[in-house]
Amino acid sequence: MSAAGAMPLPPQDAGRDQGKRMTVGEAVDALARRLAAAGVAASRHEARLVVALAMEVEPAVALGWPERRLDDEAQARLAALAARRVSREPYARLAGRRSFWSLDFVLSS
Repeated sequence: MSAAGAMPLPPQDAGRDQGKRMTVGEAVDALARRLAAAGVAASRHEARLVVALAMEVEPAVALGWPERRLDDEAQARLAALAARRVSREPYARLAGRRSFWSLDFVLSS
């Protein structure tokens, strides 16, 4: 993990300016690769959900504006959430809620 708390960049992104804030699209791409390598099914979909959670927005917002830059706080949250999801912690645990038959339940820790 870098000093700024951002997710480590995959080798193909190593030339990118590391002081520059990551875009939503870059974050989704990098996390999707990490999730796929960890064996998480539907890695791109999961990556979009985790990035949206880190940004504290609805997934449609993250999907609709891939050029939007993550602020420092969102990048720090993303690094922590990504590490948990890559270690196979369920998304519902990351979000703290689980939907069941159109009902939204808050999960206890």
